[in-house]
Amino acid sequence: LSPPGNPPGARRVDHPILLVCTHGRRDRCCAVRGRPLAAALSKHFDEPAAPEGEATPRIQPAANPALTQNHADTAGVGAGPVDPKHTEFDDHPSVDPIDPIIWESSHTKGHRFAPSMLLLPANYSFGRMAEGGARSMVEHAQRGELWLQGNRGRGCLDPASQAAELRVAHELDDRGLPVGLAALTSWEETPENSDEETAQSADVAVRVVEDTASDLRFRVRMERRDSVMVVSSCGDKPKRSKSWIAVGCEEILG
Repeated sequence: LSPPGNPPGARRVDHPILLVCTHGRRDRCCAVRGRPLAAALSKHFDEPAAPEGEATPRIQPAANPALTQNHADTAGVGAGPVDPKHTEFDDHPSVDPIDPIIWESSHTKGHRFAPSMLLLPANYSFGRMAEGGARSMVEHAQRGELWLQGNRGRGCLDPASQAAELRVAHELDDRGLPVGLAALTSWEETPENSDEETAQSADVAVRVVEDTASDLRFRVRMERRDSVMVVSSCGDKPKRSKSWIAVGCEEILG
């Protein structure tokens, strides 16, 4: 692998990217449910609209031959001149083949929620969404807004913080306030950084969540409870697990 920040052929993009897990070897549900969703979303967001009476082109050639070459190298189709009409990206047409929004990916965790998706760069996971909801989620992300339906939390946080941030996101939405895609920040409340007595254990936690757009701040009390029986992968037997639940959410005034 290349060193961080220096992958060959990498390009910066100014739009969100949605990874749709289609890793059928890990869980066949990801292939059965993920591939059709990825294809439908790619057709909507990445496929150019054809003039009336003309067929939609399978793929658009890059304006810069060097970019076409880089795209081929990262795709694994080999070096040398590339014919944009014959690449392994033919099944995934896009307005700009260099910078599509929708990507099929390997395992992204949460395969029991197939179709499982990861929205970058915000790092929010989504699952169990039909095409309409997934399309709305991407459209909200393009406007810098957080979509709540099917949202499983931000993967760079610990599970308790993920649940706490989503609880505050719903609170803001209930108040009619917009929820920004990167507006929430959270931290653990401890006796050292709190004016209140904070009792925590392996199954009890308190998180402070701030909405940087409105400057509102909330204290979210969490409990880790037994959940319903879950099936972790297609064909597996159901088993008991635990999950974090928000049992209280209060605005911090002053």
